Amino acid sequence: MQVEGEASIAHIVQAEQQALTLFDAAQGCIQEFVKKVTEKPSGKGIGPEPQTPTPVVKKVHPIKPAALVQATYLETMDDVHGFLDQLRTEMEDAIHKGERIQIR
Repeated sequence: MQVEGEASIAHIVQAEQQALTLFDAAQGCIQEFVKKVTEKPSGKGIGPEPQTPTPVVKKVHPIKPAALVQATYLETMDDVHGFLDQLRTEMEDAIHKGERIQIR
């Protein structure tokens, strides 16, 4: 909503950065809440506890492909393969850690 009324590109970029910061903070709060809910004992101790599904929220691993590039331009096939190898390695590491990948 804030971006619609903006005429300045700098203000639009700033709004985008604020939105990403708030998004990351909200994800952190959700992960902390789920952790507390899954660790909390019921405390009743009378009879068997009903089986409820345990919520799972994977940690988000943001990947910025532009940050993986060493040069401004990819001009050769070796440049392309090097970039793709770096991107593939980072993505595979995140998946092996049980994280979700977010491309930024």
